[in-house]
Amino acid sequence: MDELLPEQAREDATVTLPPRKVKGWVHELKVSLSDGEALRYETRHPGGDGAVAFNLHHHHGRDVTYYAQEDRAALAGTFRAPAAGDYYMMWENRSDAAVAVTYVVERIRSSP
Repeated sequence: MDELLPEQAREDATVTLPPRKVKGWVHELKVSLSDGEALRYETRHPGGDGAVAFNLHHHHGRDVTYYAQEDRAALAGTFRAPAAGDYYMMWENRSDAAVAVTYVVERIRSSP
């Protein structure tokens, strides 16, 4: 799991996800956000819609809340944290071939 540290404003990377059900077929990025802080994200991959599933979620003990769930080859969005905590962006390779996923994540600091 990678992490966008609280002092980091931006993260951009390309990760290659092995074929489904092979070690590393899921990639997760942990982002700690304060109440009201926002996160702008863009993600893309070759292979077309459905090849990689993306979600943005938060854990509450055993319960998980999903704020975004997409399986498009390119997407972008902005997420504003409803409460302080750790949020997770996750990519899951659903195909039988390796897929390179490129993402850009930018923290938008809340105004005082």
